[in-house]
Amino acid sequence: MFVTNHVVSGAAIGLALPRQPLSAFTAGLASHFALDAIPHWGLELGPDREGHYLRVAKRDGLVGLTLVAAILLVAPRKTRLSVAMGIAGAVLADMDKPVMHFFHRVLYPRWFNRFHGGIQSENRVYLRNEIAAGLVAGLVTLGLLWRARRVRPN
Repeated sequence: MFVTNHVVSGAAIGLALPRQPLSAFTAGLASHFALDAIPHWGLELGPDREGHYLRVAKRDGLVGLTLVAAILLVAPRKTRLSVAMGIAGAVLADMDKPVMHFFHRVLYPRWFNRFHGGIQSENRVYLRNEIAAGLVAGLVTLGLLWRARRVRPN
C-alpha cells in the first residue's frame, strides 16, 4: 500500500482518538496490516521492477511527508500528538524500505518480515484499489479535521 494511504489513515485514527496517543499509535499500527491485506498496487519481480518501483516510491514518499506536515499544521493543537502517533504507528512497518535503500540494513527481524510480506497481495492490476483506499481515507481524514476544528477550536 502506498505510504500516503497509511499516512492519511493514521491521521484519521489520531483525530478519532484525540488525547489518546498510545491508543492512536496502536490502532495506527493495526491499520497498517489491515490496509496491506487489501489487494493493492505492486510490481512483480522482473528486470524493470526496481527502477519503476523506486520512481513511484520516491514520489509517494514526498507526497506522504508533505501530507504529514500539512495535516499536523491544520490539526487542532490538542489533537496533534494523537495524530502524529496515529501516523507513526501506521507507517512504522514500512520504515524498513527506506532503511534498506539508504543504509543497506535490514531493520526488522526475519519473523516480522515474513509476516508483513505474507499478508501482502500486490499486483499492478490493483491500482484502483490503492487509489480508492487513499480517497476514502483522505475524505475521512478531511471530515474529521473539519469536525475537530469546529468542535475543538484552538
